[in-house]
Amino acid sequence: MTDKELSQYRSLIGEIEELQDRINKLYDKELSTSHSTVRGSSKYFPYAEFRMGVWINDPKELAARDKLIVMYKERLNRAREEALRIEQFISSIKDSELRQIFQYRYIDGKKLWEIAEIMNMDRSSVGKKIRNYLNFPPIPQNSVI
Repeated sequence: MTDKELSQYRSLIGEIEELQDRINKLYDKELSTSHSTVRGSSKYFPYAEFRMGVWINDPKELAARDKLIVMYKERLNRAREEALRIEQFISSIKDSELRQIFQYRYIDGKKLWEIAEIMNMDRSSVGKKIRNYLNFPPIPQNSVI
């Protein structure tokens, strides 16, 4: 797993919430209806014909809404799978200190200096631990994280 993939977690959670809202809004959206009259007959003799008015949803609008819902649900499932994969990766880290650092950094979205304060470490130590675990090359001295 790379830093870029792990950094996607926060946006994935936001996307999941947004997609759930969109799906709920589509289900709640009122569709245009049209009135139509149908003919029928009674079940029993003398089978008299009668007419009845019915209201139906616009089939084109209903099909378009259903397509959008299916598309959003597919995106929602992909985002959930990716978020779960990231959570499983972090949970699989055996070293407790490193697991906490990854949890704070990628799940909670904390900055390196915030993690360093919580963990009673130097900011550079936190960055080095992350880089070493992810096998990153060392950062030059003059760069800023």
